[in-house]
Amino acid sequence: MSTNPVSDSPHKAYISKSVFDTATGKPDLFARKAELRKKMHIKTTIMTLEDFEKEFFPPSAHSNSPPVDGDRALTGNLNAAAVPGDQVKNPFKGLDAFTSERDMYKKLTSALNKAGLCPGYTFVSTPTRADPTDESKLEADMGLYPDEAVPGQVDSTRIDDLVQGRMNWSWLEMLIECKMDPTAGDPFVDGKSIWGETDTDSPRRVLDQILSYAELVLHRQHRTHQYVVLFLGTFARIVRIDHLGMFATKKFSCAEHGDKLADFFRHYAKGDPRQRGYDDTAVRLKPDSAEAERMRDAVKEVAEADYVGRQFRCTLDERWSWWKLAVPDSDTKKVRYFLVGKPHFRAPGVIGRTTRGYIALAADDENTTFVYLKDAWRVDSDDIDKEGVTLAKLNEHKVAYVPTLICHGDLEGQDTSSTIALWKTCHPGEKDCPLKAHQHYRLVVKEVGKPLDEFTNGAELIIAILCAVSAHAQAYARGIIHRDISAGNILLYSNTGKAGGWRGLLNDWELAKNLTDRNEKGRQSDRTGTWQFMSVNSLMNHSKAITIPDELESFFHVTVYNAVRMLCHNCPQAEVPQFLHDYFDDYTPHTTRVSTCGAMKSIAINNGRIDIQQYKPQTDDKEAEYVNVGRNLWFFWSTENSPDAPVHPLNEVFKTLLSWFGAYYTLQGARAVPVTLPSDSNVNKTHGFRPMDALRGNIFLPKTVMASKRETQTIQKAERESREHLESLAQNLETHHAMIKLLVGALKKKWPEDDRAKLDQIQTGSKRPAKASNDRPSKKSKITQ
Repeated sequence: MSTNPVSDSPHKAYISKSVFDTATGKPDLFARKAELRKKMHIKTTIMTLEDFEKEFFPPSAHSNSPPVDGDRALTGNLNAAAVPGDQVKNPFKGLDAFTSERDMYKKLTSALNKAGLCPGYTFVSTPTRADPTDESKLEADMGLYPDEAVPGQVDSTRIDDLVQGRMNWSWLEMLIECKMDPTAGDPFVDGKSIWGETDTDSPRRVLDQILSYAELVLHRQHRTHQYVVLFLGTFARIVRIDHLGMFATKKFSCAEHGDKLADFFRHYAKGDPRQRGYDDTAVRLKPDSAEAERMRDAVKEVAEADYVGRQFRCTLDERWSWWKLAVPDSDTKKVRYFLVGKPHFRAPGVIGRTTRGYIALAADDENTTFVYLKDAWRVDSDDIDKEGVTLAKLNEHKVAYVPTLICHGDLEGQDTSSTIALWKTCHPGEKDCPLKAHQHYRLVVKEVGKPLDEFTNGAELIIAILCAVSAHAQAYARGIIHRDISAGNILLYSNTGKAGGWRGLLNDWELAKNLTDRNEKGRQSDRTGTWQFMSVNSLMNHSKAITIPDELESFFHVTVYNAVRMLCHNCPQAEVPQFLHDYFDDYTPHTTRVSTCGAMKSIAINNGRIDIQQYKPQTDDKEAEYVNVGRNLWFFWSTENSPDAPVHPLNEVFKTLLSWFGAYYTLQGARAVPVTLPSDSNVNKTHGFRPMDALRGNIFLPKTVMASKRETQTIQKAERESREHLESLAQNLETHHAMIKLLVGALKKKWPEDDRAKLDQIQTGSKRPAKASNDRPSKKSKITQ
């Protein structure tokens, strides 16, 4: 599995998520925040404070309300018993008026610590000092931290009850955010819609901010859900965020109901870890524990050629928490344990799969063999097999170039069924629930790979693609189709002891489909796959069932993406980021809010060529003379780009594949239009008119044109003459055979050893951002959410 530190889905190399990403090669904070909010659309529920209290924590002794039945409540119910006569006072009464947000942090932190609501925890103000492990440098205003992290982990100082420190996402227990303006700073709206959503920019930015904080917590901790408290001037809200959405209280006055907020803090602190939202199958390791020492010992001496060992050593960052993770074994019905450091990939997002991948050591095995562990909230559907079940079938049939299963299983009691039930209760008038059931799941496989974009040269890239296509063909022959071909789902792994070095590995079979399911439409109404690499057909028709031509086209897009980034070609280096955005990230918006394929990818596939003239308006005639490429994308033999250099074999591969796709889409378009159009004699005499008759000769036309006897060739005639040729080309996409033969034939030719560019051309290209849009589509299929 991949060892890439940041990724958009299981074991994926990093794929840009916004127009700014592609233009700079770095994650864009603004666009990522907006994407988090968009995925939360219609997944927020506003509740009264009383209903929130009944569902998520019991009333204290001073209330007349009966306690909640624990069997009916959600997994996260904070049901610590209240002490008889233990009345909670309102810690916010008597506070002087806030003069600024900074004043809010100080006064609220002091008041909450002075009230002693959370024994074992400390409220810390952290508005100006970022977590050093966080590249985004985001800082929450305040947070609740366990005393064992104060002052050490948060590097705090204390003056009376005021504690100020450094942000630490690995140890943050509860997020607290402060806004002076109770309207502009409020990310929710009471009563305007059942979703509590606002269309105002300032509140939207606050929601973006909160969700980006929640994402950082999920990246560094193992949580089933988390709580957030928003102070909005003299008002407040409590928010619960899990893997499906949010439940938020209506805005309430701290002066009138501050005792209930204090009660919430008190019961939260008394709840056990699972009630507070922690995954109890993940144990945080102490730095001096035997397990932590074993992890360090495993990589004390690592050979330079040991790629996996060197990558595991990188995960042992002392600033991050290390964990012992439980993995149920579905076959033996036993539980296995694995030791991991910081994740090597982490999917962006707060809701959905939120997948993370780790290089791991088996805690119950003294061997130092590294394995790969995947932690995800899988879509829980009868139509989708667990990834481990699919891999077991592929392994049983000895399918080559796929991961080897070690163990897998669901984590008992960690699903979203209760969240869905509560949503339905809160929205009785809604027929369709937008929330999809998810189940927490872990998978361990033998292979530890590296991202595809680390290939040495073009030949190694094509070898990896060949292996992946071969794996896809073998799986398809056994009745399984992958349905999510992407740059991150094809890895390089070392073929130790065999000639040729690195091979390709086709992984992430989470969305794979059993071909015995004869449903001709997609299982769900949402897209299936990764936006940048989906076929044009799939992006134009969201319910289309994925077929072999779609998957082969996705393999082609993966090859284009990596080749343009890493090889030498005729697209100006400064324009590569813009090209990648236009071809892979772009989309066509519609009034229905359902976006379709971007123009450049669609035109390239339909026309059978990748036109780059718009990226090099001043073409060098001399270059075109010896390269013989004109305006099409063309790859050079080496960085030298000599006129005497041989033609790169990749050019013939791309030319051939594009001819197949062009023919396929041309025929598809022709079938959509009747071959025989109605004749003029069949047109009703009462309809239409002849424009030339109406002109009565009052129009000038060249006599030479009108005197010509050359017959105009009709579309239908040209179509009939070329159909046979087009069909012969398109037939190459009906099975995997032609593509495999094409790649094998290309690899029999001589390839350059130094055709890789010196640097990733995303990083070295223009820093000019493209135009952003708040309505851009999510890059991952909604099926993954």
